[in-house]
Amino acid sequence: MWINLAYYHLSKISPANEDRLYCMDSALNVLTRALESNRTCGELYENYLLIWVNRSDLLRLDRKQLNEQNRKICRKILKNCSTYPLWIRYLHL
Repeated sequence: MWINLAYYHLSKISPANEDRLYCMDSALNVLTRALESNRTCGELYENYLLIWVNRSDLLRLDRKQLNEQNRKICRKILKNCSTYPLWIRYLHL
């Protein structure tokens, strides 16, 4: 249910829609609320991280700074939920 709601917010992104960052922030907000009550749900964390990394690309930060920021959030996620798919994603960041 939570994941579907997050992707509903992402479905509002279109070429004509200039609020991509807002839509991604809304999706992340939904997943953050879901994670408050489901701290060990790997599927929620995987989707959160996927959206987070894509959102980071929109911010146009320095590539080195961006990679470090993504690794930092992934390390925090791995402290709460250490699953194989999350470790693989962390190793590929």
